Amino acid sequence: MGKLLSSEFRRLFHSRIYYLGMLFMLGFAVLLVVSRYRDTVVSTLYADLTADGLWFMGGTYFSLVVSIFVGMFIGAEHEDGAIRNKLAVGHTRSAIFFSDWLVSVAAALMMHLIYIVTILGLGYALLGAFLTPVKTLVLCTLASLGTVVAMTSLYLVIALLIQSKATGAIVCIVMALVLMFSITTVFQRLMEPEYFEHSIEMNENGELVQGDRVENKDYLSGTAREVHLFLMDFLPEGQMIQYAMGESEPENLDWFPLYSLLFGGFFLVGGYICFRRRDIR
Repeated sequence: MGKLLSSEFRRLFHSRIYYLGMLFMLGFAVLLVVSRYRDTVVSTLYADLTADGLWFMGGTYFSLVVSIFVGMFIGAEHEDGAIRNKLAVGHTRSAIFFSDWLVSVAAALMMHLIYIVTILGLGYALLGAFLTPVKTLVLCTLASLGTVVAMTSLYLVIALLIQSKATGAIVCIVMALVLMFSITTVFQRLMEPEYFEHSIEMNENGELVQGDRVENKDYLSGTAREVHLFLMDFLPEGQMIQYAMGESEPENLDWFPLYSLLFGGFFLVGGYICFRRRDIR
């Protein structure tokens, strides 16, 4: 497996799609910091803004970046017949599967970290010290590494099981978009207030007065709310949104590593079993 890993890392460091992913995350971080810095310059209302809130903003788009990278990078092995050739020279399917997983995870982590390091360095240089407690930043950063591994595992399995580079990449991208839109919908439903507090009514004298609070029919309660809260915590995209939401730790941050392990482990084990039985063309 050592030779496979060495070979895959060489291929990674010669991969254009990998460097494009790194460049996108770097550029996105620079764009966010510079835009916020410009706001502090053009208006006194934003003079006290710092880079807080930008630390994990890139994570909300990261799933799409990883899906494109993994779909193209792993799909190329099918396109070039590399997997079939590896089997022909004696490498086991287990070694092939896990070497691809390790290289994909390493690449995804490097893309994630280059965004965070850029926000940290450039954000501090242009906007000053972060107000978010260091403990919160460290804990969320460590937990987010597990989130990255979980989402990468999903796209790796898709790319390895679909023996067409184009089809595999498309399915990975569609899956990323579905998950992103789904978790955005879940988040929006959870943000619905239980009551509308500031309804305005007209009294008998024709004067506008503040009326009683009105119940919001779209507010989630009971089991439906618990299910939506669980999805926000369990799905990697939901975790990334919570990292990016504010200056405090997500309420269930302690559970995020376990949820990432269960999510990634489910697809990794299931994908491994399917890959061992798959007829490689």
